[in-house]
Amino acid sequence: MKYFLTTTLVFIYLFTLTISVNAAGSPRIIIRNEEELSELRIMSEANDEELKNYLERKHYNDNGLYDREDVVDFLQLLDSLPIPYEEGMVFSSLTYYPDSTNKTINIHFNSETGQIYSFRLFTGGDRGRSLFERHGEPLVETYRSQDNKIIIYYPLEAWGSFPNANGIYYFPMEINGYLIRAIYNPNNRNITDVTPENIYGRMTVVSLRDVTWIERHIKGDVTGDGRVTTADALEILKYVAGMRSLIVGDDARAAADVNGDGKIDTADALEVLRIVAGLA
Repeated sequence: MKYFLTTTLVFIYLFTLTISVNAAGSPRIIIRNEEELSELRIMSEANDEELKNYLERKHYNDNGLYDREDVVDFLQLLDSLPIPYEEGMVFSSLTYYPDSTNKTINIHFNSETGQIYSFRLFTGGDRGRSLFERHGEPLVETYRSQDNKIIIYYPLEAWGSFPNANGIYYFPMEINGYLIRAIYNPNNRNITDVTPENIYGRMTVVSLRDVTWIERHIKGDVTGDGRVTTADALEILKYVAGMRSLIVGDDARAAADVNGDGKIDTADALEVLRIVAGLA
C-alpha cells in the first residue's frame, strides 16, 4: 500500500511538472503597449550588440526573436496584417504565438469612450478557415465595412450566446483572406441591441503601423507625443547626422519632412524651431 501511494504521488508530481513545463515553455511574444512596439521598431535598426542586449533584456530571445532577421520578419508580419480601425481606437497590446498551429496573434485596442476591441488573427496554415467551416452550415455574408474590405458572417449564434454572459460580443470576420475572430467589449454591459453593423460597419482597414504611429502625421512631431517641441528638432538633427533616432517608418519620415521638399535635413529642424517660437 505504501509503495502504491508513493508511486501515485510521484506520478502526480511528474504529471503536474510536465504540464507546468509545457505551459511555461510555450513561446509567445508579448508587446505590452505602443511604446514597446515603437521601441522594437527603433531597435531593429540598432547595431548588432545593442540589439542583442535589448532582446536579452526584454526576454524576446526566449520566445523566438534571436537576431535582427527575426525582428525584421516579425515587424513585417505585423505590418502585413489587416487591422479593423475606427477613429479613436488606441493600440493597447498584442501577443504572438509563433509555435501554435495557425500562428495566432491577439491584438487589443481601447477606445476613447472605454470600449475594448480585440482581434485574433490566424497568420499561418489555413488562417483558421476551420473555425467557420466546422459548424457544418453555409455562412451568409451580411455586409461590408465602409471601405468595403471587412466581411461579417452569420450565423453569429455559432459563437455562443450573443452577447455572452459577460456582456461581450464575438464576430467571425474576414479581411483580404484573413479569418479573424473579432471581440467587442462595451463599457455599458446593459446594452442588448448591438449588431455587427453598428460596431464594425464604420471601420476601415489599416496596418498596425498606421494605428500605432498615427500621431506622427502631425508635421514636425517626430517623437509622437502630439506636440511640436525642441525635442523634435533634436531628433531630426540626430537623423541627419546618421545617429539612431525616433524617425523610423514612413509616417515618422513624413512628419520629419516639415517643409515638404521630399528630404529630411537641417532645414526641417530649423522649421521645427520656427514653429516652437511661433514664427511659422
